[in-house]
Amino acid sequence: MAGREVNLYELILSAWTNTLKHVAKAQDTADGPPGGVNSEASSIWLDCLGREFQEYYDGNDQRVFWKGNPRNRGEFGLNELLFDITVCQVEDVPSITWGTQLPFVSHCHWQVESELNASNSREITKDFSKLVMGQSDNKLFISSYQGDNQIKVREMCSPIARRCTGRVYLCFIEHPRKWRVGPATLVLFNWKNDDWEISAL
Repeated sequence: MAGREVNLYELILSAWTNTLKHVAKAQDTADGPPGGVNSEASSIWLDCLGREFQEYYDGNDQRVFWKGNPRNRGEFGLNELLFDITVCQVEDVPSITWGTQLPFVSHCHWQVESELNASNSREITKDFSKLVMGQSDNKLFISSYQGDNQIKVREMCSPIARRCTGRVYLCFIEHPRKWRVGPATLVLFNWKNDDWEISAL
């Protein structure tokens, strides 16, 4: 079981702070991704976020999957499981031929998708739609700030959130191009009473 209750805002904020530290360090050493390279910046962000979830969900029957985490490869043969980050509980079942114990997902705590494209509505709706297809207690979608368009992003995602089961959260962080120039803090919403409500800090 999870060691402690998740404070989602604090978890994301810690990952965000660590991400900015990694980016600043890369800048100081002239090594690593520039803020404008979305794929590499996104990898840093997801790795920091995945590690934060790992801090909360760690134990023999818990697994946290993301692309940068090789810890599950021995049992599952992969790093990433369906979503950018998946937090789940596992049990074992004997294999058909040899009776070897094989892990399977018995419960899902979190399904997380992150899309930092600042202008492509299709990519946002496509990735948010993945959360409709999954069965999880909690679902989190992360988007980059889009200035005045942030309200439009929430409006666009509302019909999709309405189709999701479980608790649904929408977080905005700055676009990678602003990571090295004093980005604003994150904003977190949860889907409640058929609308997006800003989460308490």
